[in-house]
Amino acid sequence: MDWKAVRDQFPVTKNYVYLDLANKCPLPLFSTKTIQDYILDQQITGGDKAKWFRTISETRERFAKFVNASPDEIAIVKNTSEGLNIAANGIPLRPGDNVVLNESEHPNNIYCWLNLKDKGVEVRWAKARSGQVHVDDIAAIVDSSTRAVAVALVNYAPGNRNDIKSISRFCRERGIYSVVDGVQGTGTLKVDAEDLGMDIMATGGHKALFVPHGIGILYCRKDVT
Repeated sequence: MDWKAVRDQFPVTKNYVYLDLANKCPLPLFSTKTIQDYILDQQITGGDKAKWFRTISETRERFAKFVNASPDEIAIVKNTSEGLNIAANGIPLRPGDNVVLNESEHPNNIYCWLNLKDKGVEVRWAKARSGQVHVDDIAAIVDSSTRAVAVALVNYAPGNRNDIKSISRFCRERGIYSVVDGVQGTGTLKVDAEDLGMDIMATGGHKALFVPHGIGILYCRKDVT
């Protein structure tokens, strides 16, 4: 690996030792060149719609490979919040059902579920010990009316990594949907969707995927109904 060439892709390193990737990324040159090429093409030719659709298809294929999924399990969304809202409103929840959150979730994985209270859906809160969510604490509050568990791959504060594989297995054994906020880990950690086993994962591109705000990914396991 030519680390100097990699470093040169990030002009921010000329002035800073940048450690705030959990917040947002300073765009690398290859990202800004792609944006510039797109704008220039639209200025000169009006844009190539067929090329745009190919780019969307290729992006889905590349991200699917990146997380060990199938392209038909990948949708492009605006950001993590939109993906989580799609999950919260797409899961067939009825009055009397409940969903399980935890004390360390980012607001984007809280308010989309709290909004379901108007539909008669109860929100329950699992403990987060030292910022980490444990299966035992989820198990302590689920019952036959629990339909979903929403949890972060990596909590935004204090930054603990959760055992998504164990949580997903627990949920699947009980017919509960597992929904993951993956934005703090996708790109910095290995994310293998098949191995982790979650039903749905939403992530954004403006952190470790090196794209501007306004581009996100929603993964939904294809045998989820």
